[in-house]
Amino acid sequence: MSDSPLPASSAQEMRARTRHARAWVWGAIALIIGWFALGAVIGPAAGQLSSAQENDNATFLPADAEATRVIDKQQLFTQESTLPVVVLFVTDNAISPDQQQAVAGFVEEVPGLFVETGPGASDGRDMSEFLSAAPVTAVPSEDGQAVLVTVLLSEAETTDALPNGESPVLAVAEALTEAANDAAEPVDLESYVTGPGGLLADLVSVFGAIDGTLLLATALVVTLILILVYRSPFLWVIPLVSAGFALALASSVVYLLAINDVLSLNGQSQGILTVLVFGAGTDYALLMVSRYREELHYYERPVDALKAAWRGTVEPILASGGTASLGLLMLLFSELNSNKSTGPVAAAGIAAALVVMLTLLPALLLVPSAALPLAAFLMVVIPAIVLELIFGTPLAPFAIVGGIIAVIALVVVIAGGIYRQFSTVGNRPRLLDVDPVRWAFWPRVPTQDSGDDKLSGGWATVSRQIGRRPRLVWVGAAAGLLILAFFSMTLSASGIATTDLFVDEVDSV
Repeated sequence: MSDSPLPASSAQEMRARTRHARAWVWGAIALIIGWFALGAVIGPAAGQLSSAQENDNATFLPADAEATRVIDKQQLFTQESTLPVVVLFVTDNAISPDQQQAVAGFVEEVPGLFVETGPGASDGRDMSEFLSAAPVTAVPSEDGQAVLVTVLLSEAETTDALPNGESPVLAVAEALTEAANDAAEPVDLESYVTGPGGLLADLVSVFGAIDGTLLLATALVVTLILILVYRSPFLWVIPLVSAGFALALASSVVYLLAINDVLSLNGQSQGILTVLVFGAGTDYALLMVSRYREELHYYERPVDALKAAWRGTVEPILASGGTASLGLLMLLFSELNSNKSTGPVAAAGIAAALVVMLTLLPALLLVPSAALPLAAFLMVVIPAIVLELIFGTPLAPFAIVGGIIAVIALVVVIAGGIYRQFSTVGNRPRLLDVDPVRWAFWPRVPTQDSGDDKLSGGWATVSRQIGRRPRLVWVGAAAGLLILAFFSMTLSASGIATTDLFVDEVDSV
């Protein structure tokens, strides 16, 4: 029995739907290219975000605190603003003549110390270029067991980041620490770099180390969650890549606002930005992908399923992002400058996550092959990162191998696209006819008319129970929240001292 041809109207309708689907796919490809081009532009600004940090005491203290007001008043009585760095030499007994001579030699050596300022080890400046006009002084203690060497830095020379992106205060403190140790060890002295400048250097060092560690830890945790939720070797890459773009977008926006004095940035707010963008972006991605998977059971074409999923999730995502952003902006009413900084910085992160997850994420779901090179790279690099954190295995060889595999995957994707562009079957172009759902969701591929396994199981039972008794659920939840909110009356918001911010022992403390 031969197949009967389709009616003309049905054939025309199918051709129109095919053209419509292909137009959406081409639009998704254009959107992906646009985002990658934008990523190349904003990447350098995002990478310089740490250089825009301000981690001095006034950045963390309340704006009307006595200490902050004193700092402001001091500017009226000095022609040159200075930042003191104190080098402490101490011993258990009275300082001997040899030890005194070692300290005196250190004092004379300070102006000529080499301070590393460039990307190369030989790029640097003399310490004298960072010093104020005041001389370096050494003051012994009354019991004769310690000497305080005061080094006054010019704030004008220690404000802008160095060519290598490092804080000038941190670079000066590192040079002083090395020189002080070299002078103290041969004569059995202990040396510490402390004072306001030393404390600031320790804060910059700690927060600078946090950024990279926090980013890696957050990415690994998010990756593990996505793999467990999706149970697919490929799908987790798409939300992770989207979250990376959201972080880059948020970081570049915050960097531009910070360097133009629209908002202040410190290490605390930058660390929160990283976690918040990945967290919020992952939440929005989970909602979008879950709805997309559901709609694939009702639509034959992935384009139609994705459009239905986008319409079904755009309102809750906008509501969630808007509520979170407004809540974070309430921190502008905080007394602590550090909290005031966190509010707009974190709100910018939420806004970036919202924009990316409503644009780039759906495009990558429709054209998942665009993420294939990144998937190949991450599958090699992420296990290497775990090995580096646990065993100290070098990351560079794995990164090189991952890059080579990613390039090969990119060539395969481009070649496959060209092949589909020009090949035909029965005079019908095969352009973009490859099913984007099959490899993205493999091995649990949702298809039209197939049973949705999400409609069975424990969580499905919970949702049905909630649907049967919605009033009881919301009244009970509201009562529980009110009980928990009552304990906020005992919240102590007095904060902690700056010296208590450190977990490990540092010289300045």
